[in-house]
Amino acid sequence: MGIIDAKGNVAAYTGKKCLEWAGSKIGKYYSAQGNILVSEEVVKNMGRKFEVTKGDLADKLIAALEGGEEAGGDARGRQSAAMLVVDRSILSD
Repeated sequence: MGIIDAKGNVAAYTGKKCLEWAGSKIGKYYSAQGNILVSEEVVKNMGRKFEVTKGDLADKLIAALEGGEEAGGDARGRQSAAMLVVDRSILSD
């Protein structure tokens, strides 16, 4: 589980009964986590990509997912991912 509050505080927890490899990397305004990953390098690379990518949140999230895949990703092979980023302005009445 990963949590980032409105002030940017970050916390993560990985259960004790996960398969190898499972864990997280937390950084300023992000938590990269997963289970059934090939190694810890997956979440480390996700964090690095998030930190160095310029642009908006969507750009940073896509870069992090690509970084995880570059580091070996899911131990079961490539899985699927989807993301929907909504501009706050369309949520107003």
